[in-house]
Parts: sequence; C-alpha cells; structure tokens
Amino acid sequence: MLFIMMAGRSPFDAEDVMHIYRNIVKGFKREIFPESFGQDLIELIQGLCRKKPERRLPMGPGGAGNIQAHPWFQDYPWDAVS
Repeated sequence: MLFIMMAGRSPFDAEDVMHIYRNIVKGFKREIFPESFGQDLIELIQGLCRKKPERRLPMGPGGAGNIQAHPWFQDYPWDAVS
C-alpha cells in the first residue's frame, strides 16, 4: 500500500491477472522502484514485504515499533496519531 500511495501505481501491474500473480510471487526487484523514491523509503517497503514473514520489519524484536523507528518516519508525529 505504501508503494501505491507514493508512486501512484502498483509495483505488480500487468495486463492480465495471471501475470499480476506471477509478479507478486516473484517479489520486488530493485529496478521497479521509481527514481523519486529515496533509499529510506525503498528499505522500508522491502522490509515490510520480505517473502519470509519472520524476516519482515515488524516481526523483529521491536515489533511494530520497528516501523515507527524506521528512518523514513523520523519526522512523523506518532504522538498526534494516538
């Protein structure tokens, strides 16, 4: 969802459903990220979308706090959300 909100498109777009499915199964490749994406955003998206669930960003010792602590969110007012 973060990729779609920032890029305005899905990283898995294709003309038919089976091709979309294949793109999802293959996962992200470096070249699909728009040039406008900074390294922090790319690392955040990759961290959230790892193939192995146990390797995803919120699954580490810090839990969901790992997302809040990520550099891409450094200026986000988390206190205002709660």
